[in-house]
Amino acid sequence: MFFLAGGNLGFLAGIGSLGIGLLVVAILFSPYRFQRLTTYLDPSKDPLGSGFHIRQITLALGQGGWFGVGIGNSQQKHAYIPEASSDSIFAIVAEEVGFIGSCFVLLLMFAFLFLIYKVANTFPEKSFEQLLVYGIFLWFGGQILLNVSAVVALVPLTGLPLPFFSYGGTSLLMTFISIGLIMAASKSQKTKVSSRMRKKVQ
Repeated sequence: MFFLAGGNLGFLAGIGSLGIGLLVVAILFSPYRFQRLTTYLDPSKDPLGSGFHIRQITLALGQGGWFGVGIGNSQQKHAYIPEASSDSIFAIVAEEVGFIGSCFVLLLMFAFLFLIYKVANTFPEKSFEQLLVYGIFLWFGGQILLNVSAVVALVPLTGLPLPFFSYGGTSLLMTFISIGLIMAASKSQKTKVSSRMRKKVQ
């Protein structure tokens, strides 16, 4: 957001380097975070302990195959995958609708993000409204990317919910509020454009 608003890239790089350093320190000095990192690097080290979650997710992904086992027929959701209704919901989706169905779900997510991006580009450059919508775009995009990447074991498990799918009232409420902000900003922009056009005609 700082960069999109016109901030200095060198300053941002310095702050980013400092942030990465602090992240490394936070991981090394927190047993819980460090265990997540080591489990990601070697899930088979403790298959019934810290590696249980990711191994069960992998089983769910493999069980789904191309077309899945059928909606509602997931086996892994019955106490095998921790947080099956929230953080790991995409694994259950993949098991029930398979690779093809999962790709369709991801396409819907990308279409949703593309629409937000298109709305952001209708506003004046670096205006408050444009930065607001870009911020929501980055929020949703980052959350979807991290959640799905964690489920397919590309990154360590993060605990981030998948928008529109994960169980959780607060997450869904904030999602709806952000969509409402986008729609309100878009409506305001259309009103301003229509007003300017009427003035030109007059």
